[in-house]
Amino acid sequence: MRAAAVSTGGLPDFVAAVVRASGQAAPTFSKPVVGAFTFDGGIEYSPTRLAINDFKMALGGESASGTLAFEDGKAPSLKGQVTLPRIELERWLALLATPGAF
Repeated sequence: MRAAAVSTGGLPDFVAAVVRASGQAAPTFSKPVVGAFTFDGGIEYSPTRLAINDFKMALGGESASGTLAFEDGKAPSLKGQVTLPRIELERWLALLATPGAF
């Protein structure tokens, strides 16, 4: 299992950094409309597990912190704890319905 810490300035940069850290070619993204993205935390990955540990992130004026782990196998699982002080759900649902928003 490998561990890495990543701090980036945009969501596409973050995804590209995680993909590169796993040894794969980074994908190409169009410019996102959600605004600034920051992430600071530990990342662990193996062929069957991806975890983000003790992270703090902000996206579009909202923030979250916590730990999440996805494990693949016969019964895939997602475990963790995430704290969101505030979330504007209607805004995010509208953005998710917009093609190319992310």
